[in-house]
Amino acid sequence: MTTTQLTLAAGSFIPGQWEHVTFSPAGITPIESFPAFDPPTPCFQTLVGSVGGAIVFDVVASDPDAGDVVTLTATGVPSGASFTPALPTQGNPVMSHFDWTPSSGSGGSYLIQLVATDTLGHQTTCDVTLTVHEVALTCPPDVVEVWTNGPPNQILPAHTGFAFWIDTCDPSAVPTYSDTITPGTQPGDPETFVVRVWKLNDACGNSLSCTQTITLLSPSTGGMLDAAPAQCPNVFDLADSTFVFSLTAGAAMDAVDVDLASLRLERVDGIGAKLKSFALVLDDRATPFWGPIGTCDDEGPDGRVDIVLTIQTSLASRAFRLGLVPDGAALAMRLTGRLLDGTPFDLRDVIVVQH
Repeated sequence: MTTTQLTLAAGSFIPGQWEHVTFSPAGITPIESFPAFDPPTPCFQTLVGSVGGAIVFDVVASDPDAGDVVTLTATGVPSGASFTPALPTQGNPVMSHFDWTPSSGSGGSYLIQLVATDTLGHQTTCDVTLTVHEVALTCPPDVVEVWTNGPPNQILPAHTGFAFWIDTCDPSAVPTYSDTITPGTQPGDPETFVVRVWKLNDACGNSLSCTQTITLLSPSTGGMLDAAPAQCPNVFDLADSTFVFSLTAGAAMDAVDVDLASLRLERVDGIGAKLKSFALVLDDRATPFWGPIGTCDDEGPDGRVDIVLTIQTSLASRAFRLGLVPDGAALAMRLTGRLLDGTPFDLRDVIVVQH
């Protein structure tokens, strides 16, 4: 549509009186209309979203002048966001669909400026503000350690770790947790297995959860598994020909009480095979170390005879698929077996794989 502009000289009218004005359209310059953004374009609005949730909107722009073509462009588009069709795009009307799912670390405010330009270069802008809230919850690592004083003290978060969280939508939100303890809560049970569910609920309606497991191994057999006895850290060097584990005896367990045929060595994560081929000797190599699995000491003999298991590195590497373990990575191992009276035991330690 074309409009006209009429300029009348001062003094052409007498105040209070009506005059008939006649003019010829000849020489009057048409004024071209500017493009405009049409609904549902969210011009000068703020759209609120969260990390992991999609933010979408449609953009429509047009120009009332017949024959005009509108070009749509945008600046300030966040990384990973897209327009479909991609910008710049043209038409009259011209349309595009915005879609963005913010990833972790994308919290903050973003200003997108949409620009509609017609054939003569007339421009109209439309600002859209995006506010992205970062809401995340990460559980502390799983814990495996030998029973010392048991629940509740031994499984308090001050000992087993707190969840990490961030919530820019509701800074006052704080995670909570609940525990399911099975099968027992006292020494003598095979082991105590705690499933801890951490939850984060905020005033914005976000609800997140994650699970941490805490395993307390029963010390009732009185023994410990010591990888690389008298060394710390427990480096398993694949270049060596052999590696040694020691089943260290304790006050409630003597090496002669172990059913040697029942011994099985395996990865805690279950990858690979169980190993039952060892060179076994009775020797005093190490002192039982009571603490979280993965910690160690370099204490030597303690006066009690231990069961020393020497394994071929090549055999262990194949059985436990150690070649696929990254250099320097920690790997939890377990030795299971029975005492001669049938009492089962499950002893654990951590090795550090070195290529």
